[in-house]
Amino acid sequence: MSALIETTTSTDAEGRRRPSFAVAAGAIALLLAPVSGWAAGTLESLALDGASPTSDPAAFFASIAANGGLWNTSGVLLFAMTLLTLAWVPAVWRLTVDRSPRWAWTAAVIGTLYAIGQMVHLVSWGVLNDALAASAETSAALAVIGAFESSSFFMLVFAPYLLGALLAAPIAAVALRRARLLGVWSVVVIGAATIAAVMLGTDNLIGAAVYSVLLITGLTPAVVRVLRDRAS
Repeated sequence: MSALIETTTSTDAEGRRRPSFAVAAGAIALLLAPVSGWAAGTLESLALDGASPTSDPAAFFASIAANGGLWNTSGVLLFAMTLLTLAWVPAVWRLTVDRSPRWAWTAAVIGTLYAIGQMVHLVSWGVLNDALAASAETSAALAVIGAFESSSFFMLVFAPYLLGALLAAPIAAVALRRARLLGVWSVVVIGAATIAAVMLGTDNLIGAAVYSVLLITGLTPAVVRVLRDRAS
């Protein structure tokens, strides 16, 4: 992985190597990923307007069909979030592997699984529901969704999304903390973001906003430090 993200030999006062352009770009992606996810969740909520596939399936599919632009733009933003995740994972690894290799590799593995899970989620939620809303009656659409959710293979490929949604950010935060790029307070804030996501959910405007703001607040000091080191 180090061959993909080359750094220079110059170091700062703490012995940290000067970040390469790729690492700095990956650090920026660390902030842009939750921003993209927040925007995607907001558009999805606006498209659905409170409709749920469990409580009112007919209204759910009708909302998607009536607000296809919002729904599909949300999907594009989720795809962008996946690409941004794939950008920040190797950057966090490069920034942390010298000081904390175990946490660096753990963050890399969980982050990669998270990106894979995001693609599965995008297809199984965004693309599938859009197709069902346009081409199937409600009962048939629900039968398809039920078949998906009862499939053990689907759960296997979807599990990385759940794992990454809960653990990718906190583990990356610990790795960045051990690399002296984040303070303890940042790790606490990022942990609080994960707790908020579990308690409030991220499929609503309030939950998505709280999670994203906390995550961005906690990660910003690391990104600022990387950009400062890059500019020095």
